[in-house]
Amino acid sequence: MTNVKFTQALEAFAVGDAVGLPTEFMTREEIVRVYPVIDGLPNPELSRHHSDLPAGSVSDDTEQNLYLIDAFREKGVSTEATVYALLKWIEESRAVEKRFIGPSSLKSLRAIQNGGSPQKAGYGNTTCGAVMRVLSVSLCTPFGCWDQLATHIYLTTLPTHFSESALEAAMSFGFALAAAAGKASLEGVIAAFFGGAARAKAFGAPEYSIPSTVSRVRFFIEHQDRFEDREQVADYLSSVQGSGLYANEVAPAAFILFLTSPHDCWGNIRLAASLGGDTDTIAALAGALTALHNNGHNIPSPIVNQVLSVNRLQLEKYAKLITGMRSCRSTYGV
Repeated sequence: MTNVKFTQALEAFAVGDAVGLPTEFMTREEIVRVYPVIDGLPNPELSRHHSDLPAGSVSDDTEQNLYLIDAFREKGVSTEATVYALLKWIEESRAVEKRFIGPSSLKSLRAIQNGGSPQKAGYGNTTCGAVMRVLSVSLCTPFGCWDQLATHIYLTTLPTHFSESALEAAMSFGFALAAAAGKASLEGVIAAFFGGAARAKAFGAPEYSIPSTVSRVRFFIEHQDRFEDREQVADYLSSVQGSGLYANEVAPAAFILFLTSPHDCWGNIRLAASLGGDTDTIAALAGALTALHNNGHNIPSPIVNQVLSVNRLQLEKYAKLITGMRSCRSTYGV
């Protein structure tokens, strides 16, 4: 049963990535005009940035997490394993040619290739690469080892996105994912989100005058009853809170979508794809969290099968690796 749960979480992440990729970095108004109803895999021919890809293609979001799971199984969860996996992914996936790597990650990894320190290469970066990859870290850490999970998230964030803003986003969402994987209630997932964020300051990341992930989520919870429907929530996320490339936009947007409909994985993915901005990452994270919370997803089978087929994904293999790592506390950790 555990393998099935993790397989479906990975499926939800991959499908979110694939549904959100065609609309990535389009505006919400443009998406509503070009894709008025998103009820399947959007036609990439209408995409502003990815018209050359087959329908159902995934991006760096899915690929990096799978490379990291492999590396964590082989080397343990560490900064070194993270750098190894990401450099291997760049070489094998043609990520630069496909424009599948974010600016902060590329800059940091190139610096490391040129002899820079992995402990310093990501200094000050505030984009969403670390929270994008936190699914692999959370699932590969044994459940209930919260201190270990915080250290793992820190170590895997360090080489590309070491700022308090990026770390807070990764910690909050990573702890929420871990709680959901451990069968926590909705209240428990929310508590884990806030608890994870509170740990970010302990790691001494550089601080900037940037709105916080936690404050944005707390504000939404306090004012949630003002929204009449989910379309109003989407408008708010797009035009007020933001749904762009930065960690403090991506993490709260994905978590807020989950909060507004914690049992509708497919609905959360489709709404995320309509937000504008970093739609594939938001949809992937919201999908995975919802799937973990519900021990499965409600995504139509033909959609899942097309994404698996187009990208030649064998997610059961990675689910088995995750299950093995979660049960081996002495080998995988710090």
